[in-house]
Amino acid sequence: MTGAFAVMKQAFPGLSVAQVVAKLQNTGMDISYSSEFTEVNTERINLARAIPPAQPAV
Repeated sequence: MTGAFAVMKQAFPGLSVAQVVAKLQNTGMDISYSSEFTEVNTERINLARAIPPAQPAV
């Protein structure tokens, strides 16, 4: 997650550490898979959803 955090700080230099982490967590998604006899759910960040598309220069 350190690489994603660095990208986020570059895109949003005014955000605090807590705000960057919250933005990554809030735009992530749950991944479910089976492991042996158990269903496992993990959260994955989605950097593309956390950073809006760049606006073209005018």
